[in-house]
Amino acid sequence: MAYLTQSEASKLLGRSLTASEVNAFDEWEEIAESRLSDLLCVASLADLLTALGLQVLPTELKLVLARFFGGISTENGVEIGVTSKKVEDFSITYDEKERNNVLKCIKK
Repeated sequence: MAYLTQSEASKLLGRSLTASEVNAFDEWEEIAESRLSDLLCVASLADLLTALGLQVLPTELKLVLARFFGGISTENGVEIGVTSKKVEDFSITYDEKERNNVLKCIKK
């Protein structure tokens, strides 16, 4: 049973889902459920809801589930965020390759 919809995930993450997230939503949501179950030391979220006498997952746990989902995106190298922005006569472009070069210099 899915405890998180695409719409809820988007709202809880505070951003639109990427194309990769939409395409893999069911699988990644299932992985996120498994991770949340492990964190809570329960066999499944269904068992937790039954034990607590609840019909739906509380919003706080949906937020944790959404964050696990977002973490899976990061693990899979999904690009999230702004790569360039232009406002009137000012623009800035973010270059992932240069960011990695800076991080390599810092680690040395």
